[in-house]
Amino acid sequence: MEIKEYRNPVNVLHFDAIRAFLTSSNCMFTQLHEAISKGLLNEVIIDNSSNSFKTPSVNLETKVMQLHESHLSYLWTVCYFLTSVREITFERATSNGIIHLNDSPKFDTLICLLEWGRSLKTHHCSWPIDMPDPTHPTDTASNANLLYIYALQYLMYHEVGHFVLHYDAIDFIKATKNPFYELTKQDVDLLYNMETEADNYAFDCMSLCDEEDNIKFLKHSGAVVAHLSNFYLLSEPDIRGYTHPDLDRRLRCITEKIEIQSKELSWGINHLYATGIQLFFCINHIEILPKDLEQHSYEDWNEIGSDLYNILDLLKKDYQIFKPYKEYLL
Repeated sequence: MEIKEYRNPVNVLHFDAIRAFLTSSNCMFTQLHEAISKGLLNEVIIDNSSNSFKTPSVNLETKVMQLHESHLSYLWTVCYFLTSVREITFERATSNGIIHLNDSPKFDTLICLLEWGRSLKTHHCSWPIDMPDPTHPTDTASNANLLYIYALQYLMYHEVGHFVLHYDAIDFIKATKNPFYELTKQDVDLLYNMETEADNYAFDCMSLCDEEDNIKFLKHSGAVVAHLSNFYLLSEPDIRGYTHPDLDRRLRCITEKIEIQSKELSWGINHLYATGIQLFFCINHIEILPKDLEQHSYEDWNEIGSDLYNILDLLKKDYQIFKPYKEYLL
């Protein structure tokens, strides 16, 4: 009997993802090749070892960017979940009243797929054969694949930002990774600012060229999902960052920069981040529905966003009371 070697379905997207990263636009193509020619970036490695789950990272010493296949699989499950929820919402948008997702025949599958993706952080497991994956010949999978490519592109540009902006700080960064190194308030501020700069660099890379709204929508959706994906990896709903900006601050900073003229596409971005935050609440069993749900309404997305971010602020304040940081950037 022939035993076939297991091949992760997310592998089919590796070539397209790397190509999109290198050739996103003429402007970005030039910048990346300058970085490569200067020796700031040597190569991108995809680690497919079963015991490794890490978000994209850079080694400033070897100038290598490393992606981990388990994390890439997880990222795709997030993209598929959010793509499917958008499709379900659009299908039911013409109905009056509240849109319930859990009565959709697709919903149980979506939850199982996402939970499998989240479990990869601690337990390696092959892709379930009865679950959607990047090779499925459906519109939903194709749309999730596209969203995944742009989300990964944003994460990779964030790492390039560290190469380009922080190479001179390599000795400091190496020192802070020593478990015996005690961070000072100045160190925390510096690391915090580096992450903010890398976020801004990544967003600017996604926005370099004056493109049509539909392309902007896809790229910016990827940036939003890249940040949302960090929420669902938490073992508890503590979104404070300490040496990084808080997760909600990073997400909000990105969404506030997005400029899309099309009202329909702008609505899509707002729906994406609002759905993503609500998913985080759902995963952590955080009640957010007003008691007078049937009578409750919002004037616009600003009101919805304000409510969601207020809940996140309350979460952070609770954690700061019970698990205070020695130095916390309020």
